[in-house]
Amino acid sequence: FQSPLDWKACGLFDYPFIVSRPMDLETVKTRLLQNRYGSLWEVAKDIDQIVENAITYNPAEDPVSVAAMKLSETFNALWK
Repeated sequence: FQSPLDWKACGLFDYPFIVSRPMDLETVKTRLLQNRYGSLWEVAKDIDQIVENAITYNPAEDPVSVAAMKLSETFNALWK
């Protein structure tokens, strides 16, 4: 989740057909530093997008999906 997924290098050629809006934490950080978010809700939306992409592309039991769910739980706990 840290940086943009290089789906070509990973051989995940179906990725752009399954994930229509790629997102990663590096992009979120860059947008924050450049004041490109109009509200905190936009930040939360991008974090949710990271999670959604991971669980959409990977099977539920895949370590990537499991890590995405943990990211979601941690973010939501801190968001409150």
